Amino acid sequence: MHGLSLILTLAVVSLSLFATSTAYADAFIIHSSSLNFKPKAWLSADYDDNVFYEAAEEPTGNIPNQGAVLKVGGGLTIENRGKSPVALNVDAMSAYRHYTFLDGQPGQSESRVEELRQGRNGIDFARLNGKLTLGALSDVQVILQERFSYIERPAYEGTVFGFERVDNRLGAAIDFAPGRRNGGGPLGINLGYEMRSLFFLNDGTGLDIQNRSEKQAHTVSLDTRWRFLPKNFLTLDVSYTSNNYNDFQEDPEAVNPELSSRDSTPLRAQLGLSGLITPRFSLFMKGGYANTYNKNGNSFEGFIGLFQASYKFVPVVDVSIGYQRDGQDSGFSNFYTLDRFFAKSTFQLSSRLQLSGNVSYDTYTYDASNAVDNAGRVDPVLRSQIAVRTKLPSHLAVQVAYSIESNFTEYKLPIDEPIDFASYQRQLFTLALYFN
Repeated sequence: MHGLSLILTLAVVSLSLFATSTAYADAFIIHSSSLNFKPKAWLSADYDDNVFYEAAEEPTGNIPNQGAVLKVGGGLTIENRGKSPVALNVDAMSAYRHYTFLDGQPGQSESRVEELRQGRNGIDFARLNGKLTLGALSDVQVILQERFSYIERPAYEGTVFGFERVDNRLGAAIDFAPGRRNGGGPLGINLGYEMRSLFFLNDGTGLDIQNRSEKQAHTVSLDTRWRFLPKNFLTLDVSYTSNNYNDFQEDPEAVNPELSSRDSTPLRAQLGLSGLITPRFSLFMKGGYANTYNKNGNSFEGFIGLFQASYKFVPVVDVSIGYQRDGQDSGFSNFYTLDRFFAKSTFQLSSRLQLSGNVSYDTYTYDASNAVDNAGRVDPVLRSQIAVRTKLPSHLAVQVAYSIESNFTEYKLPIDEPIDFASYQRQLFTLALYFN
C-alpha cells in the first residue's frame, strides 16, 4: 500500500493548493521572430493493483501484484507565430518511469522482487509528430509528415514477454481546396502516401508473437470532403495498403499455417456524413466496405463503419455515444474484427474544475487463419475512466483519475506448463501535475 499512501499524500497537498488558487495565466510560450515554442511537463504518481496483468485464479500459481510508479515527462511544441506560406508544426514528448514499490509472489525472495522492480524502470515512451506544409496560404498544399513512436515494456514476471517497439510513419500528401485563400471553399481533396515501419529493438528470437508483428506497409489514400451546409460535410475516404510481414518461410510444402505468409493488401472505402442537426446535437456517421485480401488463409471482408451522436451545451457539458466496427491485420493472426460500443462525457463544473469520463466495451475477434498455435481468439475488453481536473496558477493543472480495464477472454497463453490465462482485471489510481 506504499503507492496508495504516496498518492493520498500528494492529493492532500493538491487539495490545499485548490483552496488557495485564485489567479490563472495563459499558456507559457517562448516567442521568436517567426516561431512559437511551447514547453510542457508533467509528474504523475500511479497505483496499479495488477502490474503483470495476471488472472485472479491463475493455474501458474501467480497472483496479481500491486505496484506504485512515478512518471516524469516533458515535451515541446513548435509552431509558426503567424500566417506563413510554409507552415511548421512539431510536437515531441517523452516520459521516464520509476517504480517506488512492487510486491512479489508468496515465497519470493526480496532480492528477486527488487530485481523485478528495478527491471521495470526506464523510458516509458517517446513520440514525435512533425508536419511541414508548403503553400499553406494557397489552394494547393504539399504536406510532408513524420510520426514516430517508441514504447518500452519490460518482461512480465514469469514469462518472456517484454519489448522495445518502434512504429515510424513517413508520409506525403497533396491537398487541393479551392477558395482556401478566401476563407475556405466547399470542396477539399487530399491524395496521400504513407510508408510505415513496425519493428523491435530488442532481441525477440525467443518470442514468436514479436517476430510476427514486424512489418513494412505502404498506403495510398484519397480523402474528399464536401461542405454542403455551413457546418455539415459529406466525405469519401478510400485507401489501399500493402502489408509485408517478415515472420514466414516461403515453402510450398509447409503445412503449418504459422509458417505461411500473412502479407495482405487491404482495400477500404467509406462514405461519411457529419455535422450539426441542431445547434447542440450533432451526428458523425461513416460506413463502407473493407477487404484485407490476405495472401494465404481467410481475409476480412464486409462492412466497416463508425457512428457517433454528440450533445454539447457550451461550456457546461459535452456527451457522446457511439459504435465502431472495423477489420485490421494483426500480429496474432491474419486479421481481427473489432466491435466497439463507447460513451464519453465532459462536465465543466466551474471555471477551473472539470469532470470527465469514458467507457468502452470492445470485442476483438482474431481469425484462426495463420493464428498463433492455430487457434482463434476472442477478447471482450471493458475499459473505463473517470477524472477530475483543475487549473492552478503559473500554468499548472492537477488531475485525479481512476481507471479500470478488464479482459474477459477465455484464451490461454501457450507459453509453459501449467498454462497461463490471458484474462485479467486491472485498476489504476493516478494523481498528476501538469505544466502548460
